[in-house]
Amino acid sequence: MLDSELEYARKMLGHKPNSIELAMLDVMYSEHCSYKSSRPYLKLLPAKGKYVVVGPGADAGVVDVGQGWGVTFKIESHNHPSAIEPYNGAATGVGGIVRDILSMGGFPIALTDSLHFGSLASAHSKWLLKNVVGGIADYGNCMGIPTVSGEVKFNSSYESNCLVNCGCLGLMPLSQMPNNKPLVGQLIVLAGGTTGRDGIKGVSFASRGLTDRSEDDRSAVQIADPLTEKLITDALEEIKKQKLVYYQKDLGGGGLTCGLTESLGKGGLGAIVNLGRVFLRETGMPTDEVMVSESQERMLLFVEHPKLPAVEEILKKYLLAYAVIGETITEPVLRLYRNNQLVISTNPIAYTDVPVIQRKEAPQPAKAQAKKDADNDGAVGGFGRLGPKLLADLLGSQNVCSMDWIYRQYDHEVGARTVGKPSLDSALLQLPHTMLSVKTDSNAYLVFHEPRIGTMHVFAENWRNIIARGCLPIAYVDNLNFGNPEREAVMRQFGESVRGLVEASAILDVPCVGGNVSFYNEDEKTGVAILPNPVLMAVGIGKGFLPKPAACRNGDPIYLVNGIDGLYSAIAEFLGKPVAVPAIAMEQEKATGQFLLGQMGDESGKCPFKLVHDNSKGLGISALELALRYGFGVQLDTEDLFREGGYLIVTSQEAGKSLISSCGKRNIPIIKIGEIGNCNSISANGVSFDWAGLVERYNILPRMMGYG
Repeated sequence: MLDSELEYARKMLGHKPNSIELAMLDVMYSEHCSYKSSRPYLKLLPAKGKYVVVGPGADAGVVDVGQGWGVTFKIESHNHPSAIEPYNGAATGVGGIVRDILSMGGFPIALTDSLHFGSLASAHSKWLLKNVVGGIADYGNCMGIPTVSGEVKFNSSYESNCLVNCGCLGLMPLSQMPNNKPLVGQLIVLAGGTTGRDGIKGVSFASRGLTDRSEDDRSAVQIADPLTEKLITDALEEIKKQKLVYYQKDLGGGGLTCGLTESLGKGGLGAIVNLGRVFLRETGMPTDEVMVSESQERMLLFVEHPKLPAVEEILKKYLLAYAVIGETITEPVLRLYRNNQLVISTNPIAYTDVPVIQRKEAPQPAKAQAKKDADNDGAVGGFGRLGPKLLADLLGSQNVCSMDWIYRQYDHEVGARTVGKPSLDSALLQLPHTMLSVKTDSNAYLVFHEPRIGTMHVFAENWRNIIARGCLPIAYVDNLNFGNPEREAVMRQFGESVRGLVEASAILDVPCVGGNVSFYNEDEKTGVAILPNPVLMAVGIGKGFLPKPAACRNGDPIYLVNGIDGLYSAIAEFLGKPVAVPAIAMEQEKATGQFLLGQMGDESGKCPFKLVHDNSKGLGISALELALRYGFGVQLDTEDLFREGGYLIVTSQEAGKSLISSCGKRNIPIIKIGEIGNCNSISANGVSFDWAGLVERYNILPRMMGYG
């Protein structure tokens, strides 16, 4: 805490804080809990829309997907814990985001993730990747929640600061959604796991840079127990159906301190709490540790007196530990008792009403020389002239090769809702009456070179991935990963990125319903910060579209629809060269997406498309992904093999003529880049490739990891 913050808290409390209050304040004034550097920016994000039920500020966003059903979703980071203890760091990242969904009344139906590591040439990065994936897989698989969508990327800036962003979606009848704040006279029930010394001040640990002494902070990393969380999930589902709990709140970052003060602050209430009733797994824990422990799998339930017996019966049925630890009162004071003694009487608002820090942004850097340098390195025009021989090398690189080795460790079909499996574009889930599409996306290399426009490109990619599955994007959440906010250059990156989100969100009419900001992702010893990385997770609804590779025939044309001139991030990052970031016409993206959705949702049921694929890695790579995924040949004929943006669409020759005509009438750019060819035959601009060699390159990740 800053001295000014401590003085502010003292005035809010009306007295000098004691040691317990200081520990609680330290947690709640952390960047992770308070958002004190980012709140002025986040308020700018469009948050209202046709489908929005609950927007930013709650544990998770909620959207109306029709016929009385709601979907709640959220994404959050667990970067610092995963950098120190990757297995439990990642596993508890999954557990924490699941409980956010439970807090909103949702039944978890799918997980997503966005993972970023240093180069796989590093043994350290391999160790992190192996254990992070293991933690995510074990937690999700044990709980029976499919991991259906994600991304894994590598860059040397993540060597010391890996990014582990975990997302979750839940489904619920909107009529069963809990209330948004507790009332006076309600009992406070603590249910789930026991409280121990794991996760002590985890949010404070996550609100500073990593150092060579960060290994000493292992106690700040929580221990995962997915089986207990599964029991909590099933118990809360039964409780929800009987409408027995008025309000509920998960205990994650900040532990009891955060759970109690945020809940009471929402209701303008106070509470009397007996900490002697809290189940402890370790003896001798002082009160401050009990209040800031972030032991996992715990929930606070606010229950009306007459409904307590029914709640207790269900908790006992699922063998869950629980205790009635307190009751809400009218006076806005939190009174904590232990061993029949009052240990603090404190104002909850002092912990939640944290003053904003007005950070300065560095001036916009001069672009002329940077653009000249980029041009000289071939970022403008030069990449478009690169020959096809580079395709095979790019295909076998760590950021482009198949991630199936990772996806296969996740159970992505449990729950019987997964229609589109993890592979290309977004996942597709069957809801009671509609299809739901979900995808996480990022492109830190673009954002690093031009934060505002680069972020808009990420937004457009997220939009295209949802469209490619035949769904209309209706809302998104974000996970904004940046370096130290005390550095003006970092705040400029952050501010520009948020301004890009604001612009893209408004034009595409896709509101933000929640998210997370993760600062201090940098190594204090080396001064190396991560590439600025806004990760987006969008959801869409619609009839859905599944690829029809069996319908593809030799000679079927492959079209690029609405490609972006001058966009070459994948090849530029592979070659280690700067990239010029072209402007993006978001209105055109919107019009193109709506047109394609109209084609997919033709009332006749005769969709003219056989395959639709977002072109985010370059034309050549996108076409090779389709060929290698579905087992047919392609013959490419385009001089611009590495151009990105837009959609690759495969149709019949007759349907292709109609597509060209329809796009022309709407001023949507379309070009033919090749056609489907004989099985196992791949060529680009007259250069033939060995099929077996491409398959080997594309599936190189296990060998990169040292497995064969």
